[in-house]
Amino acid sequence: PVLADSLLLGQVLGSVLANAVEAMSVSGRISVSAERVDKQVHVLIADDGPGIPEEQLGRIFKPFFTTKPKGLGVGLPLAKRIVERFGGSIRVTSQPGRGTTVELRLPVAPEVKT
Repeated sequence: PVLADSLLLGQVLGSVLANAVEAMSVSGRISVSAERVDKQVHVLIADDGPGIPEEQLGRIFKPFFTTKPKGLGVGLPLAKRIVERFGGSIRVTSQPGRGTTVELRLPVAPEVKT
């Protein structure tokens, strides 16, 4: 278990997955993996879409920045804010023409003893 509100974490995952789906072609692939590393859980969401150009990558967490014709530019900034409120972090790496990976690092929830 991670230290997070399940509804808000669901919103973050939904937003990241929706971005991946929208970026890809019909035959694209998305992979989701998670592993515990010390006191964190690392969640990786990777797609094989077109990627994000380097000049745009530094702006993706800025409110109202979007490359989508009907996008509002609030999904990733809100996701970042939510994850950071949990004490975690979010990082995006991308290679144009090869895809994008979003990494969420979330704190492990303390064990509850009964």
